[in-house]
Formats: sequence, C-alpha cells, structure tokens
Amino acid sequence: HYYLADLFNENEAPVSAATKQSELADFGKSVFDAINAGDPEGTWVMQGWLFYNNRQFWDKESVKALLSKVPNERMMIIDLANEEFHGWEQLDGFFGKPWIYSTIHNYGGNSQMIGNLPLYAKDAPEMLANPRKGKVVGFGLSPEGVQNNEVVYELLTDVAWSQKPIDIKAWLQNYIKQRYGAEDQDLFTAWMDLLESVYSSPVVHPT
Repeated sequence: HYYLADLFNENEAPVSAATKQSELADFGKSVFDAINAGDPEGTWVMQGWLFYNNRQFWDKESVKALLSKVPNERMMIIDLANEEFHGWEQLDGFFGKPWIYSTIHNYGGNSQMIGNLPLYAKDAPEMLANPRKGKVVGFGLSPEGVQNNEVVYELLTDVAWSQKPIDIKAWLQNYIKQRYGAEDQDLFTAWMDLLESVYSSPVVHPT
C-alpha cells in the first residue's frame, strides 16, 4: 500500500507567481486522488530532496501548500539528505506528515575515503530528542553507491538503534577490534588520524 511518487525533483514546478500556493495544493491533491482511486488504503511516499535542491522555490508556505490537501495518515516523506539539510527542522516536521530520517552520504557512486562520522554519531539521536521533530517514523540510508567507506555504514546502522549520541572514539575502538580481529594501538592511532581528517569532513561532493 505504499506508492513512491516524486514530484518536481530537480525540475521547476509549472505554476504562476500569482496563484502558486493554490496550484501546488491542487498538484498534491491530484497525486493523492490518483493513488486513492487505485488503492483506498494507499499511502503516498515522496522524497524530500526537492525541498533542499530548490530551496528558493520551496519556501515553507509552498511546501505546506503542496502537502495541505493530503491526509496526514496517507502520506510519508523521506527526508533524504540529513547530512546536508534538516528538512524536518526547516519545515516544521513536515506539517504533521509522517517522515523518515535518512542520509545519502554517497552521491553518484563516488568512492573517495570521506564521511562525517562525528555528525552521523549524534545527528539522528539529537533529532529524536528535539520536541519539534514531528511524526518521525523511520530511519533510512539512501546511498547512490555502496561497497566503499564501510565504516560510514557500520556507524549509521548502529545509530539506527540508538536513542543517544554515540561516543565516536569508543565506537571506533570496538569497530577496529571487530574489523581486524585484534586490539592494536597503532591501528587505533591510524584511525584517529582518519577520524580527524577525511572522516570528519563536511564535504559531500569531493573532487
């Protein structure tokens, strides 16, 4: 009963300035009506990427308009790229719609050693403690490439089960033991160097 329908991802919405809000509301209603006609129990699932990618167009009132004619219990937003943009925070918890916290990390299959482990270790738990979080219902990963930067995904999948921020240095010590089968001070020192450089990077599009 879940139907992914993404609107205007990296495209301009064809609306006029004078009637922008009402037209966006009607777009949202049209998609929901189509889903409802095919499945009266259907839930519209939509990525929130467009709200970040075209922030100048998708101000708070425009997002609210698009969602306004869809029943809250019949829609779910995937807040796609929390490593860059807290859609839930900027958009008042998506105005009552259930939503999923997610990260991308890997854009376009890039394989460089990069990530922001300190951010990943605390960001989702801090969101859970925020009274403005709205109706968060899940945790997701949406990489555009895998089989690289395993440490990032090991951490994120642990964060998914944690309500409190993770002590990243203690976590790395355990990760090293699991990965290499032994505790070794030289390995720990090397990983601390990585943590303080490439794995504390806020850059998500490395060159």
